[in-house]
Amino acid sequence: MGALNRTRSTVFLFALAVLALYLSACSSGQADAPIGHTGHEGHPDVTGKPSFVLADTSGRAFDFSRDTAGRAVLLYFGYTSCPDLCPTEMSTVTAALRQLPESKRGRVVVVFVTVDPERDTPAVLREWLDIFDPGYVGLVGSPGQVDAAGRMAFGSAWLPPQRFVYSDDPTWTRYAVSHPSVVLGYSPGGQGPFVFTHDTSVADLARDILRMLEKG
Repeated sequence: MGALNRTRSTVFLFALAVLALYLSACSSGQADAPIGHTGHEGHPDVTGKPSFVLADTSGRAFDFSRDTAGRAVLLYFGYTSCPDLCPTEMSTVTAALRQLPESKRGRVVVVFVTVDPERDTPAVLREWLDIFDPGYVGLVGSPGQVDAAGRMAFGSAWLPPQRFVYSDDPTWTRYAVSHPSVVLGYSPGGQGPFVFTHDTSVADLARDILRMLEKG
């Protein structure tokens, strides 16, 4: 039954991602995707690329500052069971990158840090990210490690992830997790963060990624 539920969940997420990607790519104005109550627009009060180390989905240590050096970076804190915000944001990012020339796209790395390490095992996170792009980097860590990374990226604007349980039934494990509703961008030289809110359109994000690349 567990395997069946995981399969159904994967199919649902895939369908949701494809739909969100289509809507984002076709929008000429502001994105109108639904935003869950668990997201908050955190505007960092720190400058420059943060320096933290978490494990990637292969189990290797990923030094965020060092391993993204020389490339533009889009950083997001979220989780794979997110009902709306995370798949919508990743779909927007994916659609924006597809608008870039291949030579430019290869100079951008997308990093997704899970705020739900209990459910987001490396395998689960890898499978979910592959729906959008197999090249996206997924990072996992203990709650304390993720909290430390978030503070480095957001400064005092960071709010530690909180659980919102949907049911008191102990056999029903569905719950939401709070997380920032913005994508942070950094230039290849580490300038930033450039903050992209949930209403940033695909076209605007693609344009600003190119501008980040020009900053070197």
